[in-house]
Amino acid sequence: MPVEAAGEGRFAEEIAEPVQLEVAPLPCWEGLGEEERQRVVRGLVEAVEAEARAQDTTVREVERLSRGHDVR
Repeated sequence: MPVEAAGEGRFAEEIAEPVQLEVAPLPCWEGLGEEERQRVVRGLVEAVEAEARAQDTTVREVERLSRGHDVR
């Protein structure tokens, strides 16, 4: 499945419209401050990367697999 570049297809400027989003912490993280949330997210990312390294799978390979491409 080809990926559309910015400004092409459904991302074309004549189709796009500005949207405002309100970003809020996950309900289970509401009691955490911003720095604590960042620390938790950083830990989650590091855990995923460590698991990928333990399986001898690079992050790029994981990305390719998630897009449906054969790694080998």
